[in-house]
Amino acid sequence: MNSTEHQPSGPSPIGASSASRPVPFSFYLPAWGKRHVSTFLDYALPTYLSLNNIPSLRESKGKFVVYTTRADQERMQSASIWRTLEREMPVQFKMIDDGKAYSEEELSKYGTVTDCYVDGLNDAYATGAAAVMLLADIVISDGTIAEFRRLVEQGMRVIEIASPRGAAAPVQAGLDAHRKADGTISLDGLDMARLWLPNMHHLLQMHFVQGPPGERFHPAHLYWRVKDEGIIARLCHAQPAVVVPDKAPATFVSTTDVGLVSSLGFPASKIHLCRDSRITHAIELSTPEHHTDQEAVRGDLVAYNRFFSRNSAYNLDRLHLDITITGVAQLSDEWEKVRKESEAFIVQLEGLRDRERQELRDSGQKDEGDQEQRGALIRFWDKVKSKFWPWHKPG
Repeated sequence: MNSTEHQPSGPSPIGASSASRPVPFSFYLPAWGKRHVSTFLDYALPTYLSLNNIPSLRESKGKFVVYTTRADQERMQSASIWRTLEREMPVQFKMIDDGKAYSEEELSKYGTVTDCYVDGLNDAYATGAAAVMLLADIVISDGTIAEFRRLVEQGMRVIEIASPRGAAAPVQAGLDAHRKADGTISLDGLDMARLWLPNMHHLLQMHFVQGPPGERFHPAHLYWRVKDEGIIARLCHAQPAVVVPDKAPATFVSTTDVGLVSSLGFPASKIHLCRDSRITHAIELSTPEHHTDQEAVRGDLVAYNRFFSRNSAYNLDRLHLDITITGVAQLSDEWEKVRKESEAFIVQLEGLRDRERQELRDSGQKDEGDQEQRGALIRFWDKVKSKFWPWHKPG
């Protein structure tokens, strides 16, 4: 990837940081194509620039790196909100198209995003920085970045968030109502959750455990309603919003929410999942036509486990961590009841998986588990990269 600014040289491992030299926070953001760049400039970036987000970093500001095309770079630099960002921290562009003309489809969204994050993680390692990795269509509540900084200062090396999908049009209208004169947008966690709850993307109905059996279902996220106060979520896949890398080069197969964290090798004590929307909340803005494959039908626990078997042990362990997404400041007693019910469901699925594994062992068959998933993902990304990057050699 070509860069429009000078790159810092020489490694500065994170372990060398001290109380007198705060860990810098550098942002690595892939953004290209008219819709994604517009969403980023009009909504995502204005939330990053709210008072208790990027401005709160003070002496911990690193740089803001954008992976984009030359045409989209010009669009970003012409936006008034961009000048606000440049006043806050140094900005650097890296070109994903190398000056060539590609369609958005040819840029292979997920494969390119993965490559951008790998580059960002390696850069963060070389500069001793915490890598903030958000998507161009994710908006965050005010105070999210300040909370990330607090957690890193406490020793966390990975911070994960849920960022559930929201229906773009009504959520954007709600965000507009909170836009300030300087162009920034500021909602605390409660207000962000209140905006999301009635405006969930229609695809999220596939994640609710309770509902008519036989309907389309996807177990990557599991949701339970808690009266009219919110939902409890348990995630097999979560977005790693911050990584403080301790090695290079970073390599992982698949998307960041599926395969990155398990590949890093950090102990669980160094990984934090944001579990209370009253403190941090994020929404991924999605259009009505956004598509997600169906993995099961509601009630087919065998199909749920078939999906889970293609995930790492780390991803499955995360299902034991419940997330509160609520628009109320004080939770009723119903939350504890639903929390226990949701944990019992996870335990039930685990028991079913254990019985299936035992049956395989008894029959003399091997349980391939994660190895099958890794092999399938490697073959998939080799196929993608061979199509769009002919010089890529399958590994």
